[in-house]
Amino acid sequence: MGLSKQWTTLMGLRMALGVFESCFCPSAIFLVSMWYLRWEVAKRNAFFYLVGNSVGGFGGVLAYGLQQMDGIGGHEGWRWIFIWEGIITVIIAIVGYVFLVDFPEDAAKSKFFLSNEEIKIMVDRVERDRGDAHLEAFSIWSYLAEARDWKCWCFGSFIN
Repeated sequence: MGLSKQWTTLMGLRMALGVFESCFCPSAIFLVSMWYLRWEVAKRNAFFYLVGNSVGGFGGVLAYGLQQMDGIGGHEGWRWIFIWEGIITVIIAIVGYVFLVDFPEDAAKSKFFLSNEEIKIMVDRVERDRGDAHLEAFSIWSYLAEARDWKCWCFGSFIN
């Protein structure tokens, strides 16, 4: 984005970023829910949102500092914001790829994080916690029926 020459290219890249980022939060919450019991998941989700908001608070400070780099390397200050945020993101993604552990059932294959006995303990305790859940078969019509609920529309419009 920092190297784009036209605003249409920048808008296309921003839209692509939004599409790719849209699955991050639900995926992170889903992965955490595979490892912990329900009451433990709530603590981890609260920490996840707390860290996200705290780090987001430093975005303005970072942008101000990078704006001062105006003209360095032939790029305007706003371009440096995109360039450095991209570099930081790539570094964090590499660290996450190295340390992120797969689902409990596949943890031994991914990082040798747990022994087979420890994996069995993790899977059993999560399955015991889910014992009261009753799953029903997926039906597109029951799924779409939720769209008729006015509360979902109001909640969704106020959140955005």
